[in-house]
Amino acid sequence: MDKKKKYSIDKAIDSLTEDTTAEDLLNYPEFLKEFQNRNLERALEAEMPGHQGDEKHSPEMIS
Repeated sequence: MDKKKKYSIDKAIDSLTEDTTAEDLLNYPEFLKEFQNRNLERALEAEMPGHQGDEKHSPEMIS
């Protein structure tokens, strides 16, 4: 991973956890799993508009 990407990830983590203590995170063991799930959902939602007009799903291609 290049330094610029690592720095961006570190900034995002800092932003997400600036009001959170280590104790808060340890008391919420599902945090990482929930974080991953929500990020995946956002990524898929962001990608969907590009696929709604996809030719392979058009009625002409199905019949």
